[in-house]
Amino acid sequence: MIYILALVIALLGWWVSTGVILFLNHLSTSTYRWSIFAATVFHLLSLITVPMFLHDLSYLGVSIAFLQGLLIWGWLEMTYLMGFLTGPRKEECPKEVEGWSRFWLALKTSLYHELAVICFGLFLIYLTFDKPNSVAGYTYVTLWGMRWSAKLNLFLGVLNYNSDWLPSGLAYVKSYVRFRRMNFIFPFSICCGLSAVFFFFSLSQVGELDASSLGYLIVGCLVLLAILEHCFLMLPVKDAALWNWAIGASKKIRDAQKKPTSSDKTEGP
Repeated sequence: MIYILALVIALLGWWVSTGVILFLNHLSTSTYRWSIFAATVFHLLSLITVPMFLHDLSYLGVSIAFLQGLLIWGWLEMTYLMGFLTGPRKEECPKEVEGWSRFWLALKTSLYHELAVICFGLFLIYLTFDKPNSVAGYTYVTLWGMRWSAKLNLFLGVLNYNSDWLPSGLAYVKSYVRFRRMNFIFPFSICCGLSAVFFFFSLSQVGELDASSLGYLIVGCLVLLAILEHCFLMLPVKDAALWNWAIGASKKIRDAQKKPTSSDKTEGP
């Protein structure tokens, strides 16, 4: 039963949080400030309350810690996708640039964001290291590691990349992505992910299956979902269908806002 509960919590957290970010990201840019404001409130609230649950090994405490990690990470994702925290370079990659020069230019498109990811990651590691309930830290570090892995794979070349998820303000990022059937780092990424799954599932088996085991199982399931996302990069499948509900809802709102109201219509001469 605890395995099913862990899978459900991880799956809902991954699916719903991604959907909410996509929904907000595809709304009109005029809504971005309000979205970031609300996300910042939850972000700060999560950071402030992390110490409150470090010794709470109840099922609720572990689940809240997982949610805290998701909210902290989600804020960083939103600040990047909405253009508030990106990098000094906002131009397409020159076609003639290759090798480390191309890598440096790609890094500059999200340099400030990556530095923020490192800072918050180190802060969470400091807070949660060697604490009974480290789920918030484990969740963040898992998302951090798998996101960097995904970005490296996109840079080196993937078969399937859903560029429609990017807002128009980040359209230049597409020029740094290559399309290939395989790249040399992809198998390594999968192996590292599977090793992490084994690590967390092994930790869950130490002692009796209780709330602390649930925390490790949730993070292990989250890694499995991240591996699945990696596989989508190399398979000719449309994973965007998983979040059509979010993208479709934001599109309906945008279309409704574009329609002229009766007060906007003027009579002819």
